[in-house]
Amino acid sequence: MAHSPIIDRADSTYAPATDITGFGRVDDPGMPNLGIGLADIGAYEFRGDSNDAIVPTIAGIAPTFIHAGTNGQFGVTTITIEFSELMNFIDARAVANYELRGRGGDGIFGTDDDVIYALTPSYDDRTVFVTLDIVAGPLPMGIYRFTIKAASMHDLAGLQLDGDANGSAGGNYVRTFESWSTRRRRPLRVRRSSMTPITGGRDHVQRGCFWKSRTLGPGASEPDHRADHPARRSP
Repeated sequence: MAHSPIIDRADSTYAPATDITGFGRVDDPGMPNLGIGLADIGAYEFRGDSNDAIVPTIAGIAPTFIHAGTNGQFGVTTITIEFSELMNFIDARAVANYELRGRGGDGIFGTDDDVIYALTPSYDDRTVFVTLDIVAGPLPMGIYRFTIKAASMHDLAGLQLDGDANGSAGGNYVRTFESWSTRRRRPLRVRRSSMTPITGGRDHVQRGCFWKSRTLGPGASEPDHRADHPARRSP
């Protein structure tokens, strides 16, 4: 944590060149160097800056329609989070910090018929990206709510995530989105009340098609123009 008394206090003569995670020793510009060299006391090297006062935020989400809170193609198997800075790797890899919830049949989130989708997070602590694999993916069509819990998500300096982007630490990141198929088609419906009558002819509606027929003389029969329309052709 920032301002810890063990930062830059070890004797580098005896300390290993890297910490338990394989990271090299670094200087914290916000703490005095009271040891020999730059090593910290303990198994983990503090990689943050004790002077850091900028809280981390969510820079983006892929697929992008999740971050936008809109809809997109169904079949999502992974969610990738981009943070604004490097995060504490223990927090970033904690399953409990993420939730993907499917809305149940009652159409309301937070009730017993919601479906909670298990997520497997992976984080390379040299980058700002967390990848969440959806265990039961791909996601079917439906309405979903994705949450990142800010209370236990911190950057390298120990600052809490600003999940709701209000400029201060805290507040969960929450997005509601829809997963749907681009192949879905809604039937075309033509309302007679919306049609403009055409003088001297009859209005025809056939499978969503609208056209005017000719007015023929006495004793003449009207040809079936519908046979010439693509909607009437045999497959």
